[in-house]
Amino acid sequence: EFLGKSLKSITVEKAGIIKKKGVAVTAEARPALLGVIKKAALKQGAALYVLGRDFKIHVKTARDGRAVFDYCGIWERIDNIKLGLRGLHQVKNAACALATVEALKREGFKITVPAIKRGLEKTRWPGRFEVIKKKPLVILDSAHNIDGAKTLKEALKYLKPKRLFLVIGIMADKDVDGIVRELAPLACEVIASAPDTARAAVTTVIKKKCLPYAQVVHEASSVDDACALALRLAGKEDVVCVTGSMYTVGESKKYFGEEN
Repeated sequence: EFLGKSLKSITVEKAGIIKKKGVAVTAEARPALLGVIKKAALKQGAALYVLGRDFKIHVKTARDGRAVFDYCGIWERIDNIKLGLRGLHQVKNAACALATVEALKREGFKITVPAIKRGLEKTRWPGRFEVIKKKPLVILDSAHNIDGAKTLKEALKYLKPKRLFLVIGIMADKDVDGIVRELAPLACEVIASAPDTARAAVTTVIKKKCLPYAQVVHEASSVDDACALALRLAGKEDVVCVTGSMYTVGESKKYFGEEN
């Protein structure tokens, strides 16, 4: 929204933070975008380390979306890292953080492997693939744009739920069509809701946009009602995902007793 209207223009802006004779780390794999980063690093005379080329990851297990992985780094190797954040994309993010730590250690910073492991295991990010309840597994994710929806989609697919119930409330000024197109096909049932704000898209609009992708679409007058309906419909082995907006996730956290 603020950095540019295309992925390339956004990448140009982000690559602008690369400092002269500095170090840059990226997980970007798309050739056109990686080319932008390489060009910026070369211009600044900065070292560039790329996931998959200079450092690698091997995911060993994933439970409730949380991964245990091995890191084969630029200079070091660390095995059996437990990640507090959920989703395969967070493993890639963690790998970039680890590569950055390696670079810092070369500059004289004292960072131990136990401290690294402890930090990654204890990291939490409220509202980002956050598990708030088990049996059924209830996940809150504030995906409110296409990129966020795509990331959430991949994380949910990686989780391989028996059945997925999607509670979704989106702001009217966001890309409702795009978000719905990414997420609705994953769900056996969708519950369209509207958080308590004038910006929210009305449930009839969300329902209409979901119908081409989902077998069953409900409407709920509030986020609380949507969450209650999802819990009634879901079995203990199913997954409920609340998403579409920070407002929607915020109200759902209050419903589940997690006001902080």
